[in-house]
Order: sequence, then structure tokens, then C-alpha cells
Amino acid sequence: MTAPYTWRNLATPEQFSMLLDGQLWRTGPVLHEPDCPDDTNWRAHEASIDCPPNVVLVRLSAAWIWKCLDAPPARWQVTSVDRSRLQTMPHARFAVCDLKLEPQDVLRLRNSRVTSPGRTAIDIARYEERLLENDIARLLRDLLIIHGTTFGKVDEIISRVEDAQHLPYKRRCLERIARAGRLDEPV
Repeated sequence: MTAPYTWRNLATPEQFSMLLDGQLWRTGPVLHEPDCPDDTNWRAHEASIDCPPNVVLVRLSAAWIWKCLDAPPARWQVTSVDRSRLQTMPHARFAVCDLKLEPQDVLRLRNSRVTSPGRTAIDIARYEERLLENDIARLLRDLLIIHGTTFGKVDEIISRVEDAQHLPYKRRCLERIARAGRLDEPV
């Protein structure tokens, strides 16, 4: 069975022609139809195109899916669902992260897997080094608000990090989460 023929099957010059004609729109590096809703399900679907099977979208990719970033990252950040080995050589579309996830850390959106807002906040607080500290704090704050309103109390995230043993960058994580809670508006 062959894949359905869509604009995604067209060569890059034809896709750019459609973009110039207004038949496609651009969100960062992602092309899409003008009438697509910009929601978490659509973002999860777009992020998972061309990614290896059995992956979870994590860190900044998950933050974009949760609508806490305006533009998607240059490369999708993924980790293995079951800790099986993924291709780790440099790839233009995705970067592999080695994370150990619990079942409650992973949510299914459409046909994609993404880390929960709380887990995404923990991973960004632990590992992110490319963004400025103020931007990280605002990003964490937005993720914690989504987590708090949708999935439960933010205190549970802090307790989870505090109770973890042998957690790399634990202190940095707790400091960044505390800083995110001290921004201008209350969490």
C-alpha cells in the first residue's frame, strides 16, 4: 500500500511555490495548510513527522507542543519510549536525548507521544543551556501553569525532584523551578 499523495510528497521548490501562493503557511521550519488549527494535537503531529518510530518528544520540542514556545526548535528533541537504542548520529531533523521516563511522564497526543508539562519543565530545568536564564524561567512558569491547571499540583513536581536520588542537575532544577515561581505574576 502506498502513502497517500499530499503536498508533503512534492519537491521542496513546489512546496515553496505553494508557500508563496498562500496555499501553505510556515510556523518556524514547519509548513502546514492555512486552515489547520494551531493546537497541541496538530503540533504533536507536525513534530513527529520524520522522527524515528517509538519516540517521545521531549524538552523544547514538548514545550513547543504545549504552546509555551512560539517557534519550534531547530531539531526535534526525542528519546526512546522503551530505552531501546536510537540512532544517535547527527540528524538534520531530530536530536536524541537519553532520558528515563516513567509511564505517567508520557502522554499520547494524536499518534505522537510527548512528555507531560510537568516532566517537560523538569527536563528543561535540568538540562537547558542555550536559552537565557530569564527565558528559561518564563518557559518553566508557563509549563508549570499548564501542569497545575490540567494535571495537578505543582508541589508534586517539586517533591518528585526533591525525593529523587542520584538525579543529575537536581540542584539546578530546583533553583530554576523556584525562580520560575518568583516571577512577577503568581503561579
